[in-house]
Amino acid sequence: MKLTLGLISRYRTLADLPVANTTAQALPKDRRARFEICVVDDQSFDAGRTLKNFGYRFAEIGDIKKIDEVSTYPIVLCDLMGVGLNFDDRKQGATLIREIRHNYPSIMVAAYSGASASSEQAKAAIALADKFIKKDADNDEWTQALDSLIRDASDQRKIWLRIRRSLVDDGIDTKALLILEDAYVISVLSGKSNFGDLTEVATKRGLSKFAVDVINGLVSSAIFRAFTGS
Repeated sequence: MKLTLGLISRYRTLADLPVANTTAQALPKDRRARFEICVVDDQSFDAGRTLKNFGYRFAEIGDIKKIDEVSTYPIVLCDLMGVGLNFDDRKQGATLIREIRHNYPSIMVAAYSGASASSEQAKAAIALADKFIKKDADNDEWTQALDSLIRDASDQRKIWLRIRRSLVDDGIDTKALLILEDAYVISVLSGKSNFGDLTEVATKRGLSKFAVDVINGLVSSAIFRAFTGS
């Protein structure tokens, strides 16, 4: 136990980061605008025309052929039907959500659909997504859901917990995890746009390609820029 406590005391941990404000209240427009929300849909995102008036920004990219097409976005809205055909033409959007969560655990993913929540695709997506939103939801429902996703994407602790869970599942050793968390915390607290320490630790620790890719994906995403305001 002494060895473990001594090891931990050498590194910064999530306890050194401020606790996020999770109060469920409407976000100001300027905070909403900091997060560009990716929309994966083979049709026009009709709700977006009204929601833009509330300060949200959307990038409608249609269906995707490669999962890294969403890698730079902090939040993804994924339709369930008519997308993901290049991955699984039966589960469609649910498969995309699974792949995004696996490869980019820091990204918040919401499934949205006009289909019933009891459909096969919806059930599969709900089990994987951070949220499920009906396409015909009213403005209040949409803003509550999107604000919740933005709050989660802004939560520095929550983001690392998602990354850490993914790395643990990949078999990363405890010391490497402590060193990575230390580099993450220092990067966030420094407020700088260069996160070389974090990527350097990931490459020098001899981690798996998957673990390195997860770290690189986090560093290159808009989430880090939103943390630091850069």
